Amino acid sequence: RIRVPGDLPADTSFGRKDGEWMYFDIPTPGTENGEGYAARTSVPEANYASGVYSGSLIVTLFGEGTIYYTTDGTAPTIASKVYNGGIAVSGVTTIRAMAVKDGRESEQAAYTYVIDQNHILPILVVNGPYDKILGPSGVVKKIEDRNLEAQAMMTLIEDGEEKFTIPCGITLHGNDSRKKDKQNFTVHFRSAYGVSKLKYKLFDDIDLDTFNSILLKGGSERYQNGIIEDEFMTHLTLGTTALSSQATKPVVLYLAGEFWGIYFMRERFSADYVADHFDVPKSSVNLLNGVWKTNAKGQVTSPSPEEGTVSDYAEVVKFAINNDLNKDENYDYIASRVDLDSLFDWYICRGYFGDSDRWNVRFFRSEEGDNKWRWMFYDLDWGFAKSDHVISTNLLNDGNHPLIWRIVHSKRGKDAFLKRCAYLMNTILNEEAIAKEIEWFAKTIEPEIAAERTRWGGTSAGWENSITSLYNYIKDNKRDKLILKDLKSMFSLSDEQMKSYFGDKYNP
Repeated sequence: RIRVPGDLPADTSFGRKDGEWMYFDIPTPGTENGEGYAARTSVPEANYASGVYSGSLIVTLFGEGTIYYTTDGTAPTIASKVYNGGIAVSGVTTIRAMAVKDGRESEQAAYTYVIDQNHILPILVVNGPYDKILGPSGVVKKIEDRNLEAQAMMTLIEDGEEKFTIPCGITLHGNDSRKKDKQNFTVHFRSAYGVSKLKYKLFDDIDLDTFNSILLKGGSERYQNGIIEDEFMTHLTLGTTALSSQATKPVVLYLAGEFWGIYFMRERFSADYVADHFDVPKSSVNLLNGVWKTNAKGQVTSPSPEEGTVSDYAEVVKFAINNDLNKDENYDYIASRVDLDSLFDWYICRGYFGDSDRWNVRFFRSEEGDNKWRWMFYDLDWGFAKSDHVISTNLLNDGNHPLIWRIVHSKRGKDAFLKRCAYLMNTILNEEAIAKEIEWFAKTIEPEIAAERTRWGGTSAGWENSITSLYNYIKDNKRDKLILKDLKSMFSLSDEQMKSYFGDKYNP
């Protein structure tokens, strides 16, 4: 049996030569091995581990042969600076280094130092060339270029210690939010950068430790308000509903050496997300974006496929439109093709939170799972903003969102939908549960608010007022009362029927 060395680089080999085990820069499968060497050049080491430090820091590197290094997050090459003495480090700096001996390059090392910066939240450092990220032609400035990606090195420091360091690429994320001063980002892990996946248990709420990409969200369009609006609403549905929601981790971000404020590391919706969460092959995933709607001229717009095709979903919608769902066999067919709780939860939660962005929809199925369509819950940036937006706001008519309309206007569908409303209002959609969620997020980021406001404008008092307004949105059960009134009107229910579904919550 051969034990393959853990430091074997890509596109090289390991084998015997003259009775000795050796490394070979040029693989020769099926023929005699060429010139090799007995050991890899060792990776440069530093006298200080990555982490948070106070005062001046002089970093010394140790290694074989000649050491080449960079301090801007880029990968070192033989054209980089040659190490010939201690490196003075200040601010937030990432040193990347490699050693070269007898023409053989070592693996690359990376050390990230945060100097004289005091934070309570974990610190996320994304270091790369300033001009590629923050410069006039960098990612944050070229908002029209959705494909512009800068190479970087990302380090997570928590409790003063490095948790991981990984090469990556960074792009802008979002639509309207990319036009703001404080933007959102997608971090990509690619084999071209050296590592194709982040392998770390990043989130406490889910049992996953491998990620192809992640999001960095900084409050989106509400970053000058409470910052936590989207986060607390989507997190409230994580694991408590039939929705697919994104796990989150609050951090402070340093971008290309500059403090960039409070951010939330989050899962990114993609075919990889579905494959990982539902244990199915990525190739089996159909992921759609958008809604089925019909305009005044009768022209139909269908969702766009991010993965797979729209054909299966189109068949389901057309069946719902063209068949009487009051017939059990027809309703049962729809229930076999759609996770009804997932569909209901999307409309109920979005309506309760007052977010009327009904066009921002992603949903999916896996051909190798149970083949049912399920919904993703995200982008609640404008939830808890307008009190007149309720569940019926999103249930327009059978020409817009026809699937849910046809289902809830069948006898069994209406009954199931109202029972689901009652269940959610007794679990997460109520003043007590929501206030607890707001409180956790607010208390978690509060120690960083002063620095956040200094960076992006506004005051701590203004932030506190925004948090108070979130509490006021649900205070004295006002949201419950409005939603129940809306449901009664939407379905023309009597007081007796309302009592049968909602019990003591309903007080006419």
